[in-house]
Amino acid sequence: MTLINYFSRVHFADGILEDALHSEMERNQCTRPLVVFRDRYAGGTDFLDRLVSGFPYRSKIALHLITSGRVVKSDIKALNKAGAAHKADVLIAFGSTTAIAVAGLAEFRVAHRSDRNGAAKKMNSDQRAPLFFAIPGIENLPAYGAAAQFPADPTHPYMAAGSQPDVIICDPTVTMGETPERTASAAITAMIRCIEAYVSDGFNPPADGIALDGLIRTAQNLHSTVDSDSLDGRRELMAAALNGLLARQKGGGMVQSLTRAFAHEAGGQLDQGAISRLLLPAVLEFQGDVRKHDRYDQLKSVFSIPRHMSLPEGMQQFLAELPLAQSLSKLGLGRSELKRTIRSAQMSWGIGVISEETLMPLLAPIQ
Repeated sequence: MTLINYFSRVHFADGILEDALHSEMERNQCTRPLVVFRDRYAGGTDFLDRLVSGFPYRSKIALHLITSGRVVKSDIKALNKAGAAHKADVLIAFGSTTAIAVAGLAEFRVAHRSDRNGAAKKMNSDQRAPLFFAIPGIENLPAYGAAAQFPADPTHPYMAAGSQPDVIICDPTVTMGETPERTASAAITAMIRCIEAYVSDGFNPPADGIALDGLIRTAQNLHSTVDSDSLDGRRELMAAALNGLLARQKGGGMVQSLTRAFAHEAGGQLDQGAISRLLLPAVLEFQGDVRKHDRYDQLKSVFSIPRHMSLPEGMQQFLAELPLAQSLSKLGLGRSELKRTIRSAQMSWGIGVISEETLMPLLAPIQ
């Protein structure tokens, strides 16, 4: 039996941030928000100012800054402590994928207490767990589930669950003015979630349709939005990012696994969209040889790839002009880093069935 389960209340409109936040706070009778954000949004940016202005007047607001570029256990513990001290009834994470991912994991830890053996146990029925609101910026929403954030250690309490948001507020206006590089990187991340969901062998027709819609939006708007910073284009790319998150219920793929492994090995400092852009054609070539996906022709149609050209060749051409690194070496990744990353991916990120001898030639053209 296949379980198909979609989640979260989603607000999606231009300029919706303040009204949606106010209405959800009132609807859920929340008065003690704990705002979680990365240092990029510190210092009174418009984004933070807009967020604070959306709270009902009686709200007692606390701010919590995440400084790491990746999800680390110390940030989760610190957020748990801050949430308990503030008696937060809602965690509101905005802007950064890392901040949203940390809040999703910390919300679970605040909502459950651990016994001396580390096993999670529920709070009493009269203790309401804090809600979790996510407000994505250009970086989009993270892949939910702790396994997407930490390397293998399934016995660790943090691996038990990663909470999905109760509410998602998507406001394309908060992404206006972002650089072409960050725009391209975020769009590629969303696009690859959609591609890998669509070509996955799993049976989930709604996810297939959602993924295909996201790819159409990306194909039609990626290059023009990188060049012009139009609100129409940013709305379409944010919609594609939401599609990518929903479609990912079918699971991640090899590109996402390798990208996470690269980022983990580099301490979260690498541009994951740039890595994924380089990996995608090689992985499509490999998977096409192995499985002969009948959906490749549909993807060629979406991206207007000529009949005589293969999907990997066409995707390489489609992505070639984006303002991102042209090789793994340009990202500071040499052969030794590649071998270490492959071993990490095999152990921790779900591609252990593929040997190093297979993967190294796969990566050779993009080194």
